[in-house]
Amino acid sequence: MTAATKATDYSLSPRGIRALGFVPMPIDVSSAMIQALLPVYPMTMLGASMVAVGVIEGIAEATASITKTFSGALRISQVQRGLPSPGLALRSSLSRVLGLITAFVESKLREKDRG
Repeated sequence: MTAATKATDYSLSPRGIRALGFVPMPIDVSSAMIQALLPVYPMTMLGASMVAVGVIEGIAEATASITKTFSGALRISQVQRGLPSPGLALRSSLSRVLGLITAFVESKLREKDRG
């Protein structure tokens, strides 16, 4: 095996590096699972209409699209300046914040349901 082949052969990467590649997968799966159920909460617990849920979802999709557009442009300018990507750190911190927000909302919904 030559040095060039050894450098590009991904089967030779350490086991820990390959395992870290699978770490975001459960986060993505759990996000996809809960995202399908999110419209149920405002309709059943808060009594929101389908129109209100549609408006909320539309605003969320528009916000996501605008954010992706501007973050893509920002990333391109960072690459041109040679700056590292802060994306993974931002994603990690935001997933923790999303978990806290979800727990808070669920506790408020339980209070409303009981009281």
